[in-house]
Parts: sequence; structure tokens; C-alpha cells
Amino acid sequence: MSRVVHVFQQHWRLVFLTVALIVVAWLAYAWWTILLPFALGLILAYLLEPVISWIERKLPRFLKWHQAGRIIAIIFVALLILAVLGSFGYVVIGAIVDAVAALVEAAPQFIQDLIDTIQDWIGRLPEGLREPLEDFAGGATETVIDAIQGAVANVFSFVADSINLILGFAALPLVLYYLLKDSDKLSRGFYAAFPEWLRGYVRDIVRIIERVLGRYIRAELLMGFFVGLTAFLGLYFLGIPYAPALAALYGVGELIPVLGPWLTGAVAVLVTLAVAPEQIVWVLILYFGIQIFEGNVLAPKIQGEYMRIHPVFVLFLLVLGAYLAGFIGLILIVPLTATIVDIIKYLNAVARAEDEAGTGEPAAP
Repeated sequence: MSRVVHVFQQHWRLVFLTVALIVVAWLAYAWWTILLPFALGLILAYLLEPVISWIERKLPRFLKWHQAGRIIAIIFVALLILAVLGSFGYVVIGAIVDAVAALVEAAPQFIQDLIDTIQDWIGRLPEGLREPLEDFAGGATETVIDAIQGAVANVFSFVADSINLILGFAALPLVLYYLLKDSDKLSRGFYAAFPEWLRGYVRDIVRIIERVLGRYIRAELLMGFFVGLTAFLGLYFLGIPYAPALAALYGVGELIPVLGPWLTGAVAVLVTLAVAPEQIVWVLILYFGIQIFEGNVLAPKIQGEYMRIHPVFVLFLLVLGAYLAGFIGLILIVPLTATIVDIIKYLNAVARAEDEAGTGEPAAP
């Protein structure tokens, strides 16, 4: 018992810090729908801060009066991002609109040909098989209608349940503006809110989070480049129009884990169906092949290298994250695990330093 009391007295700061981290993690999990847009704002601010600061330094001196230079830099970067997204969106949306128009125009004939083919195929079957198939077709039609009605109801339910998340994302541009404009002031205020003995620990943990976040972002960008390049080469050799735009969209979709590649892949399939329907099977094979390779080889390997986690353990974490927290768990489980591992290593280093020096000074992360 005396040993436990001695250890607590020696490491009481470390014990307090560990409990505080557990409480913060629990609150973040409980309030994730509220905090997610603001966390995304912090990530975007982290990515844009070096660019904003570089532009601000390059501005003439007379434009730097009372934060005017920083505001000008923020506005310039925002306009540049909007221009890039607008140009990219114009090309991609133009391709989608053309594809949808072509599909709508060809849909009646396509559906009629499909019905005629199915009826002809059923008509060639023996009488004993024909009737069950006709009954099955009728039941399948009702099932599809019910599924569509259920999907519409689920969409409305999802929107109603996610109103906090939607409002948070609506406020994201304003949050991002103030994070970039007042980054130094907010940083000083954040650290000033902690007792002096705790600030060093907090600074070290923030550095750990920044370091892991930087590695994760580099891993995602590298995977996006690889899948985008692979999709471009495949679409180009298949002779699919809009191949550069579709491949770029697919690479960007890779930055949205799980859902992004499927949505952007569906866009490519839609465009192919409209402009080159004879190649639709090969495009499906191409995108499914990329997804299988990305999910089973590329993602575990790259994320394992950058996150310093073995690829086998990355696969296990992805399954565990999806089981525990669904889509959000699938996105966060790998960087969160890497952050926890680095923080545990840091806490161990602090404990060793305190045992050796007999002080409460934080060790370097």
C-alpha cells in the first residue's frame, strides 16, 4: 500500500493527465456529431496555415497593418480554392449532366429492349419453369418498390437525426476563417487556460497529435494519387471520354474513406454507361479491381508505413472500427490508434524521467 502511495505522490501529475485524457476522449466520443465539423475545421486550418503565413510574409509592408495582410491572404486562398473547385466541378458536373441527358434519352428504348430480352428468354423455358419465374418477377417488382419507399423514409430520418451535424458543417467556413485569422491568439488562450505545471504536457501532446495527423494526411494523399493514376491509365486505354476528370474525381474521393471511392466510382460508371456502354463491363472490372487492391494491399501497406503500424494490424483495426462505431470508426480508428500509441510512449518517457530525476518536468515527446 505504501508503495502505491509513493508512486502516486511521485507521479500525481502524470496520473491527473492520464485521467484527463480519458475524460476528454470519452466526451469527444459522446459529442462527436457536434465536434466533428469543428475538428474538420481544425484539420483544414492546420493544412492551410503554412500557405496563409507564406502569402502574408510576401505581401508589401503597407498591407500588413492590423492583421490586414492575414485577412487578405485568407481571402486570396479562399478565392483560389473556390476557383479550383469551381473549375473542377464544372468539368465533372458537365460530364455527369451530359451522361444523364444521354441516359434519359436512351432509357425508354433501353428498358424496352431489356424487357423484350427477358420475356423472350422466359418464353423459351419449359412451362414448369416459366410460371415460377413470372411470379418471382412480379414479387421482385413489389420488393423493389418497397425498398425504394424504405430508402426515402430512411433518408428523411437520417437528415432529421443529423441536424446538429448539418448545422455544424454550415458554420464550418466561418469557424475556419476565425481559426486562421486568430490562430496565434487562440493558441495562446488555449494554453493559458491550463495551470502552469500542466502546460508543458499539453504542448507535447498537441505536438504528438499534429505529428500523427501530418503522417495520416500524407498517407491519404499518396493513396489518392495512386488510385487516381491507376484509374486514369485504365480509362484512357479503354477510350472512355472525360478520363482525366473522372480519374481526378476518383483520386479526390479516396480522401473520403470508404464512401468516397464508391460514390466517385459510381459517377464513372454512369458516364461510361451514357457515352461508351460497350465498355461498361471493363470499367466495372477496373474499379472493382482498384478497390480490392486498395482495400487489401495499398491502404494497409501505406497506412501501416506512415502510421508505423503493421499492415495486418491495420486490417484488424479497420474491421474493429467499423464494428464499434460504423463509418466514423472506420475513418478514425487508424490515426486514433497511432495517436494513442504515441501518447502512451510519451507518458512512459515522462514516468521514466520523473523516476530518474525526481522532478515533474515533462520529457520531450
